Amino acid sequence: MEAPVITRDQYKALRGHDYAGTVTKLEAETVAVWNSTYPDWLGKHWQMTHGPRLGPVNVIG
Repeated sequence: MEAPVITRDQYKALRGHDYAGTVTKLEAETVAVWNSTYPDWLGKHWQMTHGPRLGPVNVIG
């Protein structure tokens, strides 16, 4: 699977509503699963996806 990609501005908007953040707020097990499931994920950020579900995201720009 490929991790979604968003811009820095999109990330800032999401983070302002606590819909995104850095992996420092996540459990190590969650990060490990995402790393194995999304090999292209840079391992730095997450975002809230469909419904109340968290997922990895790569931030560009």
